[in-house]
Amino acid sequence: MARRRLWKLPTTRGKALLPEDECEGCGIGYLGLIETVTPFLPACLDHDRAYDAHERGTDTRSRAEVDRAFLEHCLRLAGRSLKLRALAYVYYGLARTFGGLFW
Repeated sequence: MARRRLWKLPTTRGKALLPEDECEGCGIGYLGLIETVTPFLPACLDHDRAYDAHERGTDTRSRAEVDRAFLEHCLRLAGRSLKLRALAYVYYGLARTFGGLFW
């Protein structure tokens, strides 16, 4: 049985709903929710670069693949810390939930 979405974010014909977020860090700059002091900063910056590359057409991975690479990078940075590993899944969940606005 195919998965059905209960809702779908609006898009503008393949373009991101919101313009590029110029803030560098973990979070959404438009909302003032940017975290720059986090062990996941390198993963967040790589994730942002992948979204930007998608917008330019230079990264052919799907959004799910980019977000999964983000999770894997966060988990590597978290090491064996259970607290950081749990936080990595929170960050991933936020990327999956809100990333479509910027894809």
